[in-house]
Amino acid sequence: MSTNEMVKMKRIGEVIRENREQKKLTVYRLAKLACIPYQTVQGIENGHIVNPRFDTTVAIARALNVPIETFFVERRIAYEKSQNAI
Repeated sequence: MSTNEMVKMKRIGEVIRENREQKKLTVYRLAKLACIPYQTVQGIENGHIVNPRFDTTVAIARALNVPIETFFVERRIAYEKSQNAI
């Protein structure tokens, strides 16, 4: 996958934010549930942390009660939809 293709995919932070908002959780509450600093969740969602550590991603997935694949499958679907629109 080229750099141009990756730009068109949803950032992992966008997918996390969407899942967090669906569950009506604040950034602070999600961070507490995941046992990570809220600044980390905030940084991932805002795009300041673009490649979070794997264990951080797993902790967030567990806190949201979603499979970790959710973050990557949704990113791929978003990319494929953007390709079909072209």
